[in-house]
Amino acid sequence: KTEKVYNAIKELQNFDLQQYLSLDRITGYVKGAVGFATGIFDVFVAIVVSIYILAERNEILSFFKKVTKVMFKNKIEKYFYKANGVFFKFISSQFIDALIVGILATIVMKALNIKYASLLGFSIGLFNMIPYFGAIIAISISAIITLITGGLSKAAIMLVSIIILQQIDAN
Repeated sequence: KTEKVYNAIKELQNFDLQQYLSLDRITGYVKGAVGFATGIFDVFVAIVVSIYILAERNEILSFFKKVTKVMFKNKIEKYFYKANGVFFKFISSQFIDALIVGILATIVMKALNIKYASLLGFSIGLFNMIPYFGAIIAISISAIITLITGGLSKAAIMLVSIIILQQIDAN
């Protein structure tokens, strides 16, 4: 035991306190603490501002409507109504397209006797709403699941069938 105490005292004598209390390290510690406190403060302010905006949203919208009426004489309001209608039609047509693709993908996979065909068809339809990469992601996930549950030949057949279905939908 005496030897352990002696070794501990020896290590304490070799301990370089200046290494941990250098100006660069202290500055780093202070910057970290200030950054952490600033982050906490930003989150707190964001929550408070969000609550106030949500509580007073009708008054804020009323104010912006009055300002736009004064500045643009109802032209902006007509533009927003028209843009809203176009956007709603786009989203609803995308949803209908995704629903059709999901149903067709499910039917194709059921015909190929693939496990989890309904779930995979639903995911293909859901991901079809994501532009450009949604179909690629869904087909990749479906191919991997089919490869694991049904083997390479089923995965290849499913992959080709769904890609043909997606190409027909896209064109």
